[in-house]
This record gives sequence, structure tokens and C-alpha cells, in this order.
Amino acid sequence: MNIFSVTSLAVAAVVLVILVKQLKSEIAMPVSVFVTVALSLVCVSLIEPISDYINEISDSADYGPYIKVMMKSFGIALVSSGSADICKDCGESAIAAKVELVGKCAIMLTALPLIRSLLLLAEDIMYA
Repeated sequence: MNIFSVTSLAVAAVVLVILVKQLKSEIAMPVSVFVTVALSLVCVSLIEPISDYINEISDSADYGPYIKVMMKSFGIALVSSGSADICKDCGESAIAAKVELVGKCAIMLTALPLIRSLLLLAEDIMYA
């Protein structure tokens, strides 16, 4: 699916949500959430070849642990950002802010082994 198809679908969905909101406001939110989930699935299908390529590169180099942390962090960022956007669309900005905070903490937790290895490397360089 190319970018023009995705953006056309998104614009059509926004128009549909606006029209539905005027006619039956209680149906507008589920339609919006459905479209958001559908676009997220398109995003996942586009990320899969990138992930395969990066895994192929990481298998051939010594960067495997670093790339795995990067990919996990990217996934956490996408999921938390998408969830926060849905919460914001539903009018729950406080919950959205907490979802984003939890995502940031999860990324930091995922990166802790990398930070430790970088600090050990810096220590080795300083005392070598």
C-alpha cells in the first residue's frame, strides 16, 4: 500500500467521522478508533520488511544487542504513541499523558543494559 492510498484513506475517514459525528455522535468514536487501528496495522506491515533487514544486518555484525534494543524501543514508542493518540481523541488527555510517560519509562528500562555497557566502555577507555 503506497502513501497516497494511506493518506486518502485517512482523509476519507476524517470526513466520515465528521459526518457521523453530526448525525450520530456516539458512533463517531468507534469509527475513529477502528480507522486508527487499521492504519496501525498498515504501519506494522510496512515496518516488517525494515525489521527483517535490520535483523539481517545485526546478524552479520557485532551490533546485535544494540539493534535489538533500538527495535524494541521503536516498537514501544509506536505502541505508546498510538495508544496516547486514541486516548486524546476520546478526550482523555490526562490518561494519554500517563501512557506516554509509561512508554518513556519502558524505553529507558529497555535501554539500561546498553547504558551500562557504554559506561563500562567509557571506564575502560579512561583507565586504559
